[in-house]
Amino acid sequence: MSRHHEKWRNGEGKRQRARLERTLPAPCCRCGLPVRSGDEWEADHLVSLVGWPEHQPYPDHLIKPAHKSCNRRAGGKDGAKITNNRRRAKSDATKGIRPW
Repeated sequence: MSRHHEKWRNGEGKRQRARLERTLPAPCCRCGLPVRSGDEWEADHLVSLVGWPEHQPYPDHLIKPAHKSCNRRAGGKDGAKITNNRRRAKSDATKGIRPW
């Protein structure tokens, strides 16, 4: 579990989701279609938590409702981008080097 997720063990995530749920129906921050209280939805971070200072609280105005599928799709793309960049860096480092 990342250091960012550890702080949610105190229930702050549930409180934040409850605050967001009171704003529904609201547009999905990913696709723009309405998110309703009966839909499968998640609290989406508009700015990635990667690199966010641990001691600095994540502001509520940067958390918006998103359909579960929209949020997962976006997270998958972010994860793939990180993985692909690592692979490229590794492959570029060994390019042109002859194994003796």
